[in-house]
Amino acid sequence: MLRFLMVLAAVLALIGCRNTPSDPALQTAGPAPSDPEASVQLWMASNLKDPYSVKDFRISEPRRGSIWTGTLNQGAVPTWYVCTVFNAKNSFGAYGGLKIYAMFIRNDFVVMSLQDTSDPYHEFDCSY
Repeated sequence: MLRFLMVLAAVLALIGCRNTPSDPALQTAGPAPSDPEASVQLWMASNLKDPYSVKDFRISEPRRGSIWTGTLNQGAVPTWYVCTVFNAKNSFGAYGGLKIYAMFIRNDFVVMSLQDTSDPYHEFDCSY
């Protein structure tokens, strides 16, 4: 019982020490991305097997949403996102078919990408 209370006290202490951003700019989505397509292209160059093979590329206008950073971090952080659809080659050199991604952008960089458009932890809508 004593061990349980000690663990509980440690968990509560950690929750109390949670970093709360003092900068009010971190509490908002910030400015809209100046060139969301360039941000996504940079992400594709870093994350796709063959970024030069992308075809059927489409991108939505930036929208406001949020990403979940965890209870001990900042919680739901407001951000901008775009929905993208594209077809790219996989490791075998074959096209994998059209994929829908939500690309979350802060300060003109993609900070998170999700292929699963039904993620309950992040606020976005990429239903086509």
